[in-house]
Amino acid sequence: MEQYEILEQIGKGTFGSALVVKHKHEKKKYVLKKIRLAHQTNRTRRVEAIKKTNGVHFPKEVGRS
Repeated sequence: MEQYEILEQIGKGTFGSALVVKHKHEKKKYVLKKIRLAHQTNRTRRVEAIKKTNGVHFPKEVGRS
């Protein structure tokens, strides 16, 4: 985060906020989504874990459809 300068907050929700930031060296602006992990529910954690493994190939896997 040290390489970014926060310019403004453009959104805020239950799990975090959206910020406009500027990269200090590139001088480009980006939108950064800042998520408060402490507020995630068990269901949200499970959904995120599934998203991360979606499309992962396991070489010895049997019967995945």
